[in-house]
Amino acid sequence: MLYVLNQKSHFTKQEILKYRQKLSPLPLKENVIFAPSMCFLPFFEDFSLCAQDVSPFPTGAYTGEEAAKSLASLGVSYGIVGHSERRTYFNENNELLEQKMAQIFNAGMTPILCIGESLEDYQQGNTKEVLQKQLQVLFSFPQEMWKKAIIAYEPIWAIGTGKVIDVKLLEEITLFIKQQTGSRVLYGGSIQLTKIHDFQKIPTLDGFLIGGMSLQVDDVIQLIQNA
Repeated sequence: MLYVLNQKSHFTKQEILKYRQKLSPLPLKENVIFAPSMCFLPFFEDFSLCAQDVSPFPTGAYTGEEAAKSLASLGVSYGIVGHSERRTYFNENNELLEQKMAQIFNAGMTPILCIGESLEDYQQGNTKEVLQKQLQVLFSFPQEMWKKAIIAYEPIWAIGTGKVIDVKLLEEITLFIKQQTGSRVLYGGSIQLTKIHDFQKIPTLDGFLIGGMSLQVDDVIQLIQNA
């Protein structure tokens, strides 16, 4: 299973150095992937790396953007696209996400496309319809390309809320995504160590995109030891 640790915009240099020092004695595992803030990527160069976002543009005169090719040169193998926070705070739409995914593919990286429904859509039973629309980003690429992508199912109503999805429902949704894409599927949304064990039993689930728990170094150590 894959474990992608999305640290978002947390930590200062001193905090990340302290965090990193605690990880030093641990064995490196390719399936434990760190996605720190862009400026802290070099601190995790011994681990598998993921960018939290990428530019829709190639390298060039695009002030403030992080080109996929530049990230790949740092050893970054994965790039997150379409996280709900990007969709919400930066109004990212499918057209922009397609451009970002194209840059990731062209750089030889693997995109992690985030999809997920709102609480309102969940309550109205529109989950699969919403996910189908969000998955259209993939289908603009040749099949041999988009099948290499990873899909991260993150119901918006579960992100940072402490609400945890029912195991049977998660199995149903991950099966639906696999039937649509044939891709590996991750789950994200208030993931804790106590729930990972239960979710690991789901045959259609290939790993986790972990937010809040990734900030707790003791939990991360335990995760790495058991991964």
